[in-house]
Amino acid sequence: MVAAALPAAAAPPPGYTIALPERIELAAGQGGEVSLTIAPQAGYTISRSGPLRVSLSARPADAVELPRRRYQRAHAADRLAESPRFDLALRGVRPGSHRLILDVLFWVCRGRTCRPVRAERAVAIEVRPPASIPTAAPGSAAAAARPDAAASPAR
Repeated sequence: MVAAALPAAAAPPPGYTIALPERIELAAGQGGEVSLTIAPQAGYTISRSGPLRVSLSARPADAVELPRRRYQRAHAADRLAESPRFDLALRGVRPGSHRLILDVLFWVCRGRTCRPVRAERAVAIEVRPPASIPTAAPGSAAAAARPDAAASPAR
């Protein structure tokens, strides 16, 4: 009988969590934000003096517009926070199912010992077609309710 050793399930490195939504929806042409928080676990800190960088890319590249592709600690909602939070701006361009890829680099510390962490995460982005604006026929109740549709009095 031969016993084979199975590899242990890879556990995430201890010391931090990266919180962000799994999925967001927006309409084509609509802007939105993805909130990303890097939080230390009990007994750990996220280094304030080490580099902290969040790089973004969209797949496919032309499906989602990214006004800023790289964020640093200075771009965090509170750059001195123990758990830095970023509001990552984006805009839907092409309807369909897409992905936002985040490459996160930071240092996690326990006491006076720090180690670099590089993590990749993804968020599903569903871009809906732009909402069509119904046009009202002249003389209809909807047209009468619109101030720009009111006829000026004849003189």
